[in-house]
Amino acid sequence: MGILLEIMKNGEVEMQLTEYSVKGIDFTSDTDIAADPRHNDITREIFVTGVINPETITERAKLKTDDFGYPIGDGNEYELREIDSVRMLANWAVMPEYSDCYRDGFISLTNATGTLVKTESFHNLYVADYHESFNDDKGHGDFSLRLREREVRLEGLNEEQAEAQS
Repeated sequence: MGILLEIMKNGEVEMQLTEYSVKGIDFTSDTDIAADPRHNDITREIFVTGVINPETITERAKLKTDDFGYPIGDGNEYELREIDSVRMLANWAVMPEYSDCYRDGFISLTNATGTLVKTESFHNLYVADYHESFNDDKGHGDFSLRLREREVRLEGLNEEQAEAQS
């Protein structure tokens, strides 16, 4: 299955992970049982597991080019490497709340034939938990990431106002 996880900041892709580093992804949606109406306290989470392949660190980044193969801009802009995105996850995980720790996310899943199976978008994601482990047996590391969508309480609003807020 093809997996694409994009983390965006200010509408620009900041981190991009594919099936080369992401090995599993789970979605959960949790609501407070006593919540009335139900849509006020929905918490959505993404659980991502993957690998950190140190061999890809030596890969050279490719220049960003247009459709004709010409460098974009002044020729000093490079494509985002997957290993750089994995490194950025660890940095994002330690950002305190008062800084700019919230990002938007987009997940796209395709099957073996390239047919789109599912897309999901998330707003105001933050890292709830991040873990890395390395050992000599595999030659690479593993990571697990739990992203949570910031909960926006919509109490005291009627349905039209609540939809406008979300």
